[in-house]
Amino acid sequence: MVSPIIFVSGIFFVFITYFIIYIRIYNKRKLQLIDWSILSLATFNGLGFTFVYWATNNGKNNPFWTQYITMYDNYTATIYLLLCIILGLSYVFGWNIIKSIKRLPAKNEKTLKESFYLNAVIKTRLIAWVMLFLGIVSYALYTKAYGGFLGILNYTIAIRSGTISIYNPLSFLQKLGYFPLFSSYLFFGQIIEKTKAKTANKRCFFGYIISFAFSIYVLYSMAGRVSMLVYFSTFILGYILYNYNSFTKLVRKLVSLVIILPLGLFGIDSILSRSSRGIGVIEL
Repeated sequence: MVSPIIFVSGIFFVFITYFIIYIRIYNKRKLQLIDWSILSLATFNGLGFTFVYWATNNGKNNPFWTQYITMYDNYTATIYLLLCIILGLSYVFGWNIIKSIKRLPAKNEKTLKESFYLNAVIKTRLIAWVMLFLGIVSYALYTKAYGGFLGILNYTIAIRSGTISIYNPLSFLQKLGYFPLFSSYLFFGQIIEKTKAKTANKRCFFGYIISFAFSIYVLYSMAGRVSMLVYFSTFILGYILYNYNSFTKLVRKLVSLVIILPLGLFGIDSILSRSSRGIGVIEL
């Protein structure tokens, strides 16, 4: 049975946090990193927790996770939400400390920013290429036991469900296959930054195409619906947040994205054939 105290407390925490962020964005007319961090905290630790708790107590979750989630009572849930509030306040406290540090003189600050930006761009590109290389090599070694890049596609569901009988001593390398995902994010950031170096942009675009294509392959081979949806939506969300010039348009685009996400999840689930035809959105 769903505890009303846990449910109401979770919703109240989310509502208050969203309202505070709305006031901040409305007054400043921009979305800062601190706002994004607190929004993530409220969404995943607040709304996500409340939804999973409600769904689990209504028999929508699998038995493995149900045994852990049903252990939450009013006391432990209250402690959990209080810790989330403390974590959010810590975000704000740390943000204000950094902002209050005395700034450098204008000339030195400009020179320092230009030097820092150039070094950051170079290092970011290097890290992106290294992660892409390590990810491809690691996943090649991991898939060798299953017949290589193409052979593993015959075992995706079995591997994910844990029913695979093939022994793979290099199974720990599977997680390194996610490196190209982060690599594609870095290349994408360099592309939308619109730097003046055309040759560098071409290399970044080339790296982005490779990392993006390999990332789709990795996610498909792992048969992950939500992970694939998160991967695609991250690019869309990043582009929206980077290029918005109106608060009203930003809210409209974010609302549209939220509406589209469930449809995208159904589409990905249909492609991967992970669920039965009659499954509902809650079960999915």
